[in-house]
Order: sequence, then C-alpha cells, then structure tokens
Amino acid sequence: MKKNRAMLIIALLAIAAIFLLIYKQTWITQLVYEQQRLTIKRTELKKELEERSRQLYQLKDPQRVYQYATTTLGMKKMSLNQAKAIKQESKQ
Repeated sequence: MKKNRAMLIIALLAIAAIFLLIYKQTWITQLVYEQQRLTIKRTELKKELEERSRQLYQLKDPQRVYQYATTTLGMKKMSLNQAKAIKQESKQ
C-alpha cells in the first residue's frame, strides 16, 4: 500500500513538473511575441519621427517660407522707403 501511494505521489509530482515546464515555455513564448511586437512598434515610431523631422526642417527652410509668402500670401519684399522708425519714449 505504501509503495502504491509513493508511486502515486511521484507520478503526480512528475505531472505537476511537466505542467510547470509547459506553463514556463508558454509564458516565455508570449514574452517573445510581445518583445517582437514592441520592436516593430519602435521601428515604426522611429520612421515616423524621421519623417516628421524631415517635414519640420522642410517647413523651416527660408526659401520655402519666402516662396510661400510671395505666392500664397501675396507678400512682396519691403523697400526702404516703406520702413518707418519708431522713437522710443523715455520713462520718467
């Protein structure tokens, strides 16, 4: 009877160990998939950052600003006779 009980306990421990190994492997697999997903997301975000930085530098380009001001807004270069001096009042 003790022999059967010992065999039963050993069998249950072996089954529990197998389930723990399966659980551990499943958990590791899930973490690897999550890591891959986050790596892909990071790569996409880096590409988006590069694109937005490129757009920002393009928008800040002085020639582009000048072209937009003259064509879209209808602005013209200011001549010197259009400039007026403003006197600063002294505070007393």
